[in-house]
Amino acid sequence: MSKYSRPTPLPNEKSLNFIIPIVILAIIGVIYLMSQKAYGDFVGFILVGIGAITTIYWVKVIKKMTKPIAGSKFTTRETEAKNWVYDLIKGDNQFVFVSEVPGPDDKIMVRLIDGILYV
Repeated sequence: MSKYSRPTPLPNEKSLNFIIPIVILAIIGVIYLMSQKAYGDFVGFILVGIGAITTIYWVKVIKKMTKPIAGSKFTTRETEAKNWVYDLIKGDNQFVFVSEVPGPDDKIMVRLIDGILYV
């Protein structure tokens, strides 16, 4: 049984994982120093806690924004190769499209949308 290993992060992501905690600690320290000079009691400690929680939340949001998107959820299908024999006959005021398509007659759907014929 093989062991699942996480993909190695990009060098840019490694530096973000190192820098962001340092920035968080610096911001929380600045908030703490400002609250100690302004209040100096228990209210300052509560404000530092609220500021720390808010800072951590916004850093997580910013970190998610900076991650590269691995791939889109939706993938486009490749167009199927259609080896049909068809003929387009031009009349006076009309075009006639004649073709042999695979499948039963009741399953064949033909639409003309914006001048493009979809079979």
